[in-house]
Amino acid sequence: MPPTTLVPTLDIPVPDDVDPADPSALARALVSEATAHALVLVVDLGGAVRAEPVLDDHPVDALCGRRAPMDASMVGVRAPASVTRREAEHAWHGGVVHLVSRAGVSATVVQDEHGVVHEFGPDIEPQTGRVPDSCRRVLGLATPPPSESMTRFVFCSWLAVILGRLEDVFDWATIVRLHPAAASLGERPTAASVADATRDLGESMEWERFRRVIAAVGGFPFGPEGAKVAAWADAGMFSRWAMDELPPLHVSLDRLFDEVSPDTIDRLWAAAHLCGAVLDD
Repeated sequence: MPPTTLVPTLDIPVPDDVDPADPSALARALVSEATAHALVLVVDLGGAVRAEPVLDDHPVDALCGRRAPMDASMVGVRAPASVTRREAEHAWHGGVVHLVSRAGVSATVVQDEHGVVHEFGPDIEPQTGRVPDSCRRVLGLATPPPSESMTRFVFCSWLAVILGRLEDVFDWATIVRLHPAAASLGERPTAASVADATRDLGESMEWERFRRVIAAVGGFPFGPEGAKVAAWADAGMFSRWAMDELPPLHVSLDRLFDEVSPDTIDRLWAAAHLCGAVLDD
């Protein structure tokens, strides 16, 4: 299915003294307007700002599979924001605007409930996150390259399958039979041999190849929209989206702690470390 074009229907006023070609200045001007609902923003070549209301639960859902109009110079999102700081006893509420130009310059401006503005950018280097990734893809721009390995994806996918089959899981041997490389592991798999098989499988794959497979046929761990998103994304965005579809590795292992024997959980942790699925940070 080819991408559909954004069709903004709301005019957003911009003060006369704001340069609509400057992402930071425009974001500052737009964030000051209170908003109860998210909007997808489109800035045309003449500097006019129009918006499409977000009817989905998240602006990323509204951007998925879309393309900017040919005359768009920038696209972005304006949305309510809630932030909780560890040292604070309550969350503050405000707004956020993120804009990306066709040249790839991005800016994010956050305004808290007291009117204090926090700016990030302008950056020629892509900002990271689901909204920046989606805005860049709407413009047909590349997103940052994958930051996590296919080996980590293989290991996290295995844990997700185990968690979905706990009624069938009794011991280490049963768990290993759920591994995507189980056929190559023999009758007495160890944590080291599972780690080697995980790493070999991860190294034999790469994110762009995997993206093309999912774009063509869909598949685990993605939902019914997987093929459409994979076809629209690039390898960087696809890799982050794929990892987001899976529980974090430490969360999966924590959930399994009370479900399997101590020996099995020790082997799982050992395999995760030996194959490199556990990140240093």
